[in-house]
Parts: sequence; C-alpha cells; structure tokens
Amino acid sequence: MRRCALEYLWNILPTSLNYHQRVSCFVDGCYSKNTILVYKPYILYSLALIATEYQLIAILPLLYYYIAQWPIDWITDGVPPSAMETSCRGAPDNSRYLLPQTHTLKILAGREKLIRMRESKVFNFMEDFTISGTTLDFPTLGCDGEKKEAGVTCFEWLMRVWFIMNRDGFISRPSALDIMNMKQWMELQDYCCGACGRRVMKYMLKGRDCVWEDIPRTFGHGSWDTVIGEQREVEGRFGAVIR
Repeated sequence: MRRCALEYLWNILPTSLNYHQRVSCFVDGCYSKNTILVYKPYILYSLALIATEYQLIAILPLLYYYIAQWPIDWITDGVPPSAMETSCRGAPDNSRYLLPQTHTLKILAGREKLIRMRESKVFNFMEDFTISGTTLDFPTLGCDGEKKEAGVTCFEWLMRVWFIMNRDGFISRPSALDIMNMKQWMELQDYCCGACGRRVMKYMLKGRDCVWEDIPRTFGHGSWDTVIGEQREVEGRFGAVIR
C-alpha cells in the first residue's frame, strides 16, 4: 500500500521531467484557479504534512518548488483559511495553516535561488539573441526581417513579450518550469519567423532543462538520483520496493 501511494504521489510531483510535462494527464482536481499557484494550496499543504510524517523524500523537491510560488507571508506565517478551499488538519480555530519549520526554512532559501536562477538562465536572453548585442539587430542570422504583426519585427515582438512579463512580475516569480513549456511557446510560430522561433525554443528548453536539474540542489537535496536513492533506502526499511 505504501508503494502504491508513493507512486500515485509521483504522478503529481514526479522525479522525471518527461512525467512533469505530462502531469496534467494524470492529475484531476488538483489545479488552482489561480494559475500562479498552479496547485490548490490545501493539496500542497496536506502533502507537506504527509511527507514529514511518512518520510516521502522523493516528492519534496517539486513540493518545495510549487510552495515557493505562494505569497511570502503564506510561507512564513501560514496559509489563511480563506485560501485553502477546504478544511484541512493542522490549523484549529480558523488560524493560519503553518508549514513545518523544517520545510519553511528550505523553501525560503530555495525561493531566492530560484529567482536568481530564473533571471540568469531563463529570461536574460536578449543579448544572446542579437548579432552584436544591440537592440538594432534581428534575433538571429537566419531572420528574414519580415514584419509579423502591425509593423513589428521578430526582435521587437520578443522585446514586447519580455517587457510585458517583467511588468506583470513573471520574471520575479520563481516559476521557470511553468513558463517554459511547449504549449505556451507554440505562439512563436505565429509571431516569429521560423529561424527566430526555433532559436527561442532551443534556448528556452535548454533553460528549462537546467532549472529542472537544479531543483533538488536548490532545496538542499542533491541530484534527482540522490533523492530517488534516499527514498529507496527509506522504502527498504518498510519492505516496499520501488522502481
């Protein structure tokens, strides 16, 4: 039963990037209406308590990653009952739902690392996409310079996207994996020429892969292989074999 439960939780918080990209195929009813939060707060809060109680090390890296998207006061002072969408154990008398302190410290430290990682590896790409590092060039040598939308070139459109994301706070939020997905960047095919679209996709997917590999280390858990190995050791003590 323990092994089955853990494998089900891995469908929500997997240790494989391929599974992470397909997670919507497995999860039903876990997503928040607030797209910034991704998962409903009570789901993540409950998983944090379960992970602590039952030594579920393997779900911690992505669990911490998604909790890091919460408003900072939710992490430090607890989630307000009005945001939980359902009753949950651990917060009597309508007080806030506090995370275990061991989780809170790791999440806060990792959150700052994610923000710096996102700024350096994900969205800081404009100079890399120009020939001479100036805003006068097109993003790549293969760009045909064609006007794509009401007189806007590929480079001008990419700059517009960057400024909108910066203005709306996307760049300052530590959610790189959820911005860098194929569905959101398919629009590049409509607004950029083929050469620019391919180069942006290559750059963004490379950044996504780097972020994915760094997530366990960001929260103090080594590599993904280390996380899986530690979980295997725990399961061995329960006599539950995991693949």
